[in-house]
Amino acid sequence: MLTTEAEVDAQGWLNIHVPAPPGTAPGKVEAVVVLSPPNHPTTTPARPRAGTLSGRIELAPDFHAPAEDFQDYTE
Repeated sequence: MLTTEAEVDAQGWLNIHVPAPPGTAPGKVEAVVVLSPPNHPTTTPARPRAGTLSGRIELAPDFHAPAEDFQDYTE
């Protein structure tokens, strides 16, 4: 994996200047580019934890009652 800075020119072209890893043959290579704001590392969002919304969500009193739309399937 290579990490480097790139520049977008006035015409909207992305310019990347970084030396290829040792042993890379001349010619076309496939590159995956992940764009992020400069000087801001990408972070993964925190995973939701069970119980973080405790007391903030209320279920309807008839939540567990059979739904009328599915009555034909429950009989």
